[in-house]
Amino acid sequence: SREVKLELRKEEYMSGYRGHLVGGAITFVGSYLALSLLKVSIPINPLQLFCFTLFGSLFPDIDTKSKVQIFSYRIAFIAFCILLYLQYWNAVAMAGFVLLIPLVVHHRTLTHKKWFIVAVPTVLYALATIYQPRYAISVLWNGIFFVLGAFSHLVLDYGFKRALKR
Repeated sequence: SREVKLELRKEEYMSGYRGHLVGGAITFVGSYLALSLLKVSIPINPLQLFCFTLFGSLFPDIDTKSKVQIFSYRIAFIAFCILLYLQYWNAVAMAGFVLLIPLVVHHRTLTHKKWFIVAVPTVLYALATIYQPRYAISVLWNGIFFVLGAFSHLVLDYGFKRALKR
């Protein structure tokens, strides 16, 4: 009984937002170092990429009522207001679509699917390429690090082998 409780606590920590943030941070450091060693030129501020990795590491749980969801919606609301003020209508439409996701999905369904995690930044990149080409490279790199963070989330939730199969 005590062993089961300890195991549950360990599982809760790793699937909790703190564990996912740590996983995202480790993923960022490893990915950024690997790309640097391969001499890949990344024209984006590392802090920005770090933030996208952390956001990705929390994203699959955006569909649960939690501190993370409340914090995410507050940040999204501020960004949404700024985009409205600046009259970036395409970005407003995309942000509105993304903000609706938690309202129509259940936990560990759509937001925990690899294809969906890859599809979101891919669609945003395609739209940026068409409507805002000067931002396309930024959207691409931010999307890559977002996906890396989200995959770190899946690995912490399911383990490496199960995450690859999903």
